Amino acid sequence: MSNTLISQIDAIFEEANTTARNQVLDLVAKSLAAQTDLFKKKMTAKQILALLMADGGGKKKAAKAGAKKVADDDSDAASDAADDAGDDDEAGDEDAGDAPMPEGWDEKKVKAFWKAYNKMDDGHYLNAVSNRSNDGKKKTGLVRNDKWHICAKTDEKEFLDSVVAYLNANPEAPVAKRGRKATGGKKPAAKKTTKKAAPKDSDDDEGGDDDESDAADDAPAADSDDEDEAPAPKTKATKKAAAKDSDDDEADDEEEADDDAEYVDGYDAGLLEKLKTAVTKAEKGTFVNVATRKIVSNNDSNKKKFKFVANKKLAIPILADDDEMAAYEARLYAMLK
Repeated sequence: MSNTLISQIDAIFEEANTTARNQVLDLVAKSLAAQTDLFKKKMTAKQILALLMADGGGKKKAAKAGAKKVADDDSDAASDAADDAGDDDEAGDEDAGDAPMPEGWDEKKVKAFWKAYNKMDDGHYLNAVSNRSNDGKKKTGLVRNDKWHICAKTDEKEFLDSVVAYLNANPEAPVAKRGRKATGGKKPAAKKTTKKAAPKDSDDDEGGDDDESDAADDAPAADSDDEDEAPAPKTKATKKAAAKDSDDDEADDEEEADDDAEYVDGYDAGLLEKLKTAVTKAEKGTFVNVATRKIVSNNDSNKKKFKFVANKKLAIPILADDDEMAAYEARLYAMLK
């Protein structure tokens, strides 16, 4: 019997008991004596075992033991491969959300960022610190990320990199107040403001306004087989529901306006406290950068970037538009009161 065949049988019975191995070797040797054509067909040890297993006799159990060992090994290998693939998938999922929030960010700050991001015109860049957009023409003194179309001042590159890492790991905006959702910087569709007329047939209509009251749903509908017929006249119930829906929208708009008026872009209650603390600790003659809440020097280079307010110890980033700059200062001072 060839050494190659013995090695193959040894591999099959690598962990099997010696008795079973010897029985198979004996069985194969006797079979080869009577069936020399097995070698002519270049059959492998596994194929020979499969052929011998089809024969009767007590020695068939030894062959089955070898075949079972092979099957078990193959099954274990497949299972291990599946486990490894699952581990890789889990590792990928964990990597997707590994990037921490940038310094000073919280859920409210994330929402404010996406709100400003979705309002930005196509081709513009959003300042990741102030949440103000620009047309992208100005490049001096700025670092930019072209994938996300965000930018920051040169000395804030480290912060910008942390924002980019966070967005790469969390590319979807949180669901906004009225159900909007932005993915990968795409702007949400404009909200329709027109109200739907009362349904003609409440049993067949699947597209009714979710915000209408039950009273509006229960209001009688006009019976008509003509699809081009004018909508049913408004009843007291439908008018009342429409008025309530309008009031809710106005209340939401007022609440959003109040939120915007309370803080300048990029700020919330937590960051406001940090700014106040930094100003309090700042020594006389030093200034706190409103955007980063860090101390900056009043030198010639920085005078081109900041407006220094000595009595408030503030360094306010200069905006290109004078009107925007004046409005920003007014809101900033109101926020600090």
